Amino acid sequence: MRPLRLIIICFLVLLFIDLPAQRICNTMEHLEKEIQEDPKRMGRLLKIEEFTQRAIRSGSNTRSVITIPVVVHVVYNTATENISDAQIQSQIDILNEDFRRLNADASNTPIEFQGVAADAEIEFCLATVAPNGAPTNGITRTQTTITSFGTNDQVKYTSSGGKDAWPSDEYLNVWVCDITGGILGYAQFPGGDAATDGVVNDYAYFGNIGTATPPFDLGRTMTHEVGHWLNLRHIWGDGGCGVDDFVSDTPTAGGPNYTGTPCTFPGPNSCNDGTGDLPDMFQNYMDYSDDACMNLFTSGQKARMNALFDLGGFRESLLTSNGCGTPLPPSCDDGYQNGEETGVDCGGPDCPACPTCDDGVMNGEETGIDCGGPDCPACPCLDNEVSITLNFDNYPEETSWQILNDINQVVASGGTYGNQPDGSTLVIDVCLTDGCYDFGILDSYGDGICCGYGNGSYSVTDDAGNILASGGSFGFSETTAFCLPGCQIDVDVNAASGYGSIMDAIGCATSGEIITLTSAIAGMTIDLGSMGIIIDKSLTIEANPADNIILTSSGSAPTIILNSGFTLTLRGFEIQSTSVDQPTISNNGILILDNSTIKNNMGNPQLINSTGSQVQVMNSSSLRK
Repeated sequence: MRPLRLIIICFLVLLFIDLPAQRICNTMEHLEKEIQEDPKRMGRLLKIEEFTQRAIRSGSNTRSVITIPVVVHVVYNTATENISDAQIQSQIDILNEDFRRLNADASNTPIEFQGVAADAEIEFCLATVAPNGAPTNGITRTQTTITSFGTNDQVKYTSSGGKDAWPSDEYLNVWVCDITGGILGYAQFPGGDAATDGVVNDYAYFGNIGTATPPFDLGRTMTHEVGHWLNLRHIWGDGGCGVDDFVSDTPTAGGPNYTGTPCTFPGPNSCNDGTGDLPDMFQNYMDYSDDACMNLFTSGQKARMNALFDLGGFRESLLTSNGCGTPLPPSCDDGYQNGEETGVDCGGPDCPACPTCDDGVMNGEETGIDCGGPDCPACPCLDNEVSITLNFDNYPEETSWQILNDINQVVASGGTYGNQPDGSTLVIDVCLTDGCYDFGILDSYGDGICCGYGNGSYSVTDDAGNILASGGSFGFSETTAFCLPGCQIDVDVNAASGYGSIMDAIGCATSGEIITLTSAIAGMTIDLGSMGIIIDKSLTIEANPADNIILTSSGSAPTIILNSGFTLTLRGFEIQSTSVDQPTISNNGILILDNSTIKNNMGNPQLINSTGSQVQVMNSSSLRK
């Protein structure tokens, strides 16, 4: 009886040991949970899929090999779970071999699939620079009281016994821990919460040394899960033969293949696709075969993964990450809180004291003396207060804006707004000095904020309630020019360009307005620049006739070009040209000279009239050379 009892005990022990005989990936279940908890998760997934298909059709990918910085968060309860640096490095090496098709078992790919087997041209490196700029080996270690984690992302938060993610727009976050339920790992598809973006892998199926456990001891669990993180589906599309994985060169499959050694080909042919039908590609990293049977990604899968890094792609930001760059030694001007600093580039024994909101100095991120910025009270606006109202669509995380001054400097900006509720309204007040500006609103997905995914809109108003810019239906961006306080049509004769100059006044005036020169000095010259000025509205420009103000052009174009359909009245000017081959004025509309003279110093025509144009002369006006 004793041998029988021993056999029964051994059977019961094996029954409850968490060693899966078959691969179990929880990525699709994790996605379903995301969709249930976040109503707009499916919308983001669909938008990413639309972008992916456009990118693949365009075939515009010409970049070099993509390198992705990786941080591995080891979250352990026992010493065994605290895997070694060498085991972690073995997994990075495997990822690089598999994604570059440098794996030794690439030769095992059947001849039927060799034509589509692809080098994905994606590489991985353990991070050398932490988010604060300090040196790192790309590994964090956290001891926890949690004996094992599920698939609810608890491992991704320090507050729940795990480890908070590093910025997911700069790093691939990988959590290694004990996962319950026989699950080898799970990943988050693109478009999910940045705080949980990454891959979770059981410590017993990571790398190919140490705790790596057969038949999943060759590191292919991570290859599989990173494939999901890069937008690949299981080759059976998580459905039957009628469900696709969005890749044309992986044969359709009716379900997962749990193929083990000796990995005999051909295996099942679970779907009959007619002439030229191929058996299931159980060798693909996105199937459920044992590690030893996996050996390829396809060209179609490569195209899907690479689309994420196209301009505007969901993981494009990783291309400019410094995660695998060269860390700099701490200094007081590197933009990080490091070394012995108590704040960013301040405090400690080596750096200046950190700014406060009551030290009587404009410092830190203050925009005024002890006011403004993220830490101090808002500064009172002594100039022009502009209000920006953003009525968000269903994707506030795609919206941003900026205001540029007349020399294209960004003077105010905001967004994106992932922390704002869908369809909510946000009002931002900005203080601007007198001048002319461009307000630009941007949507990172390229579908504006109205009307496909919610009825968003925006408006920009001055302190009198006048609308300076508004809209909502645009593509990637929309820009509107405005001036404060309104359009300055009283010209500052001392300003050659910019706000208040004659060039600016002509540009921002509306048709029918009168532009008046003030504080002019008799006989002074105003240069309208190398290209002169094009008049595309009906205007009156007047000076004191007694002052005889000279308007001229320093280039080889006419001083004034009046477009067809508009009327220009010049009052109190002498208009000159220094061009050797151009008239002083090219008139295509109705030109009215009132106490004004047109002169050409080079002997060229003073005035060229097009067919149908008119010239009216009054009050001692003249044409002369």
